[in-house]
Amino acid sequence: MKIKLLIIIILIISSNLYSQKNHKFQNHVLKNPKQYKQQLTKSLKYVEILEFKDTTKANHVILTNGYARYPIINKNKWIPNDTSKIVYRVDIVYTKYPKIKRDWITNYYGLLANRLKELFRLDSSLNRKNIEFRTVLQVNCFTAKETKKMFHGIVIYYKNRNEISAKEIAKIDDGLPNGEKYLFDRKKNLPPLLRNLKINDSLATDETTVLRIISQMDMLDDISTADVYNVLERHPQWKDMVIVMDWTGSMYAYSGQAIMWHALNFKTKRINKFVFFNDGNKKRFDEKILGNTGGIYAFDSENLADVIEVMYEITQMGKGGDWPENDTEALIFAQNKWSNVKELFLIADNRSNVRDLVLVGKLHIPVHVILCGNGYSYHIHYINLAFKTGGSIHTIDEDVENFDKLSKDGKMKILGKMWYLHNGNVSGVKNNLFKKN
Repeated sequence: MKIKLLIIIILIISSNLYSQKNHKFQNHVLKNPKQYKQQLTKSLKYVEILEFKDTTKANHVILTNGYARYPIINKNKWIPNDTSKIVYRVDIVYTKYPKIKRDWITNYYGLLANRLKELFRLDSSLNRKNIEFRTVLQVNCFTAKETKKMFHGIVIYYKNRNEISAKEIAKIDDGLPNGEKYLFDRKKNLPPLLRNLKINDSLATDETTVLRIISQMDMLDDISTADVYNVLERHPQWKDMVIVMDWTGSMYAYSGQAIMWHALNFKTKRINKFVFFNDGNKKRFDEKILGNTGGIYAFDSENLADVIEVMYEITQMGKGGDWPENDTEALIFAQNKWSNVKELFLIADNRSNVRDLVLVGKLHIPVHVILCGNGYSYHIHYINLAFKTGGSIHTIDEDVENFDKLSKDGKMKILGKMWYLHNGNVSGVKNNLFKKN
């Protein structure tokens, strides 16, 4: 009897040891996820998608946890130890909000480990090395309210054993994951102008990340002309650029092109800094003090995800509303913030006045103005801004990079029109639609 009992104990121990050896996630890791966080995260592939959509044709079961929760709400959806199914992938789906991990309130490693433990309590056979596990983060969320409405849970992908060969059972390859397929489908919805853009040197080894960034920019749907994109492409000599951009409602479609261009050319590092300005957040006209209107935000360009997140946050802080904008204040801010900057690049709305042009004397470096929404004429404020700082003017298909003739002769043809120098100011001819200073 003792011998039989000893044999049973040995068999149980051997079975447990074999099982642990073939587990993808070891018990001590799941019990102490913070201590073994590197080992835990190394066992899952990291994927970002816009938003989880249940559109895949692949066989799958969706188990719901809920926001920041780990109990499985609908356990009855999955039959444990079902030998008729060959599981090849398990996705643990979260939302990436806030975008910066250090700002997360929820204990990420603890939540991940608890969701895995709940899954393995439901079906221990899923804890196997030959199943691919992925952490899938949805990025199309910019507020807590949006985040809580999105799916949080587990998706189990499988193939029916009777539908595949023995060779396929040994190694299943399902091609592109569902999320990445969705990202590529989004490219079809881009405006024709952007749909066939050449990826020069993206921040990813494939198109996925770039397409995700572009797809997030809903404001780019309004683009009819690629003013900013064309100018940046046309001037490869511009390096270490500090881009100061009008980020008011009428300019999203234009200034957003700079972000898109940066994403598509990320490794070239030609854009060094970004400054967004929205003319005082949501201040009333009578609250806007010349030179101190505010609504100016500066960021390094190295972390593109942060730039994109902040870009959306600034849209919530204010979209302008007044006709004039605080361009000069934003330029002075950029000049003073980074003392080593030698020139600035302004993405400007040709349809609006410069609220604070009188402050131009405080600028001591050239300003290169990229004019958008040009219409019938070119705004005299921006021509003065470029001329007085020793900068230049650029449109979708024209460049004015030298004002020497204007300084010498007192007149010059600029962008197809005659302009005149009078008492140090550039003034237009009678055909100019905009009033002179």
